Amino acid sequence: MDEISTAYEVDMDVINTPKETLFNAILNSNSNESETGTGTGTTTESTFRFKCPRKVINADLTNDGEDGMIHNLLSNGFDTQKPTIFLAEGLIMYLGNKSEQFLQDLNTLSNSGESNYWFILNFMDSPDIHHYDKARWTSMSKDRIRELLQEEGKWKDLKFNMFGDEILNYGRYDNQNYDPTKAFSFVVCRK
Repeated sequence: MDEISTAYEVDMDVINTPKETLFNAILNSNSNESETGTGTGTTTESTFRFKCPRKVINADLTNDGEDGMIHNLLSNGFDTQKPTIFLAEGLIMYLGNKSEQFLQDLNTLSNSGESNYWFILNFMDSPDIHHYDKARWTSMSKDRIRELLQEEGKWKDLKFNMFGDEILNYGRYDNQNYDPTKAFSFVVCRK
């Protein structure tokens, strides 16, 4: 696999701003001063480093067009020809009626290149939340996700798991007293 060239973090400004403040505080609190080179003086180097360059993009994923994900990624240098891992964890259930558009946007981005793509999605397959405001909280069935990703998006090797099953357990889930929960479901797939 190629070396990671860039990490794109796409979220709303209300999420990105405090996250950047926290990261900057961590970077500054972990810095130490050390002499470098042969001259006098010091440079400040952080003991904490990101593994690759980061691009933090403010975008409202409930919008389309110039405010949407595709436009913002492409205008910030996202290269559809490079292998890509899309990770949407703790996101789609908050997109309301735009959750399907989000998956269709990922399908569009991944269909425009010739590289390897992986997608990891956390979703809620739980009819128990249907009494919530559908414009703000989304439960999407495994069947609908399969249709959007596999049939429409041409993703393959879809693997569904839910918290507490044999894959998403890690010895932390009390399987003797609780069944695995669809409220914390994941799918992993590739192109």
